[in-house]
Amino acid sequence: MAVLGALVGCGGEGGADDSGGSTGGAVSGSGGAASDTGGTTASGGSGDPGTGGSASTGGSSAGTGGTGGGSSAYLPDFCDGLATAPAGDQWQTDRVFYENGKLTYTSDGEQNRVPDFSYAGYRYGASPIPDVEVIETVSPVEGDDTQTIQAALDRVGALERDENGLRGAVELAAGTYDIGGQILLNQSGVVLRGAGPGSDAASNSILRITGTSTRTAVRLGSGNGTPWSRGTGVNVTTPFVPVGSKSFDVQSASSFAVGDEVIVRHPSSQAWIDAVDGGATGSDADWQAGTKDLLWVRRVVGIAGNTLTLDAPVYNQLDGSLTTAVVHPMTNKGYRTEIGLENLRIDIQTLGGTDEAHSHDAVGVVGAEDSWVRNVTVLHFMHAGVYTQGAARITIEDAVAIEPVGIRDGGRFYNFDAESESHLILFTGCEAHD
Repeated sequence: MAVLGALVGCGGEGGADDSGGSTGGAVSGSGGAASDTGGTTASGGSGDPGTGGSASTGGSSAGTGGTGGGSSAYLPDFCDGLATAPAGDQWQTDRVFYENGKLTYTSDGEQNRVPDFSYAGYRYGASPIPDVEVIETVSPVEGDDTQTIQAALDRVGALERDENGLRGAVELAAGTYDIGGQILLNQSGVVLRGAGPGSDAASNSILRITGTSTRTAVRLGSGNGTPWSRGTGVNVTTPFVPVGSKSFDVQSASSFAVGDEVIVRHPSSQAWIDAVDGGATGSDADWQAGTKDLLWVRRVVGIAGNTLTLDAPVYNQLDGSLTTAVVHPMTNKGYRTEIGLENLRIDIQTLGGTDEAHSHDAVGVVGAEDSWVRNVTVLHFMHAGVYTQGAARITIEDAVAIEPVGIRDGGRFYNFDAESESHLILFTGCEAHD
């Protein structure tokens, strides 16, 4: 089955069957070797965000992904500190090379290859995270600060969204805020921003999470961990769709339009489970048919006859001899968008040791698309520092998750965690301890 890689870089990849992806230093396949930008990479032309444009042209440094308005000069800051590739073809191998200005990974005899992961993150990594205007400022009060902060978020959440889908930011002044409840960023276009993530309350914003409730301390999104309802699907008719592909044929494309969000479902048939050695579960029981379906939340960016082209690749082979993949229209969108959490510290209060009567998760991004968590430090979680669920195109940037408290056992101490229904999630510049 598909082989996943772990290269890091700053340019979009393009294979023989698609155009280059977006930038953003995504987990894999985004350009170059682990320590450099990949040399002469491609810059995206015009096209939809994340598709890399219609025709990439060679450049002298890391490439930029295409955006809706055409060219884009945006690159993540960390690309500035990476070395350039050696001159000539010293960096190329028979497994990865540039062809027609595009980074290309070869496939083996079974069509396994490193897919292009450069579509991950906020708006595919093709646009910078916005600097959202401050609408309300909050300072600590005597006693519990939960309602003070929540009321400010709710007021901003009631405003009209601008042309970019943004409403505004609530800014926390430096200080320590006691939080006995839960902070909810559950309206699109709202950001909660602090003065900094450090430990000195004189110059940073610290949320001190109190009490014995195991709730997630700060949650971004609708809270719906399965926010995408599926309509009646149509079968994929291409006999074999290689990993990393964005285009394939379906039985009928008449129920789709460009711009539609869809769910590509790879059923976990018994034949497929047998082909992956029962899931290779070791001493545990094999997977059961129907329990391990693979799902990809995608958007249709092109239709030609019964051929659909998606905004991002599928990350597993669609082998019709093992199971018939299905494309479903998205009939309900129970998520929020353009939500951010920035520049603050979340310190969960515990008794230390193996105490688990405290907030289990510091930050959850649940039921959200195109949102972000950046420059946040979280401490003393039991389950996860930052997790995503029912989420797509999320960036977790420059986050620190340290000092978990609980019983060191299964289902615990996930500093950064992509839970079920997580799609195109980018973790970059993050730090985890213990």
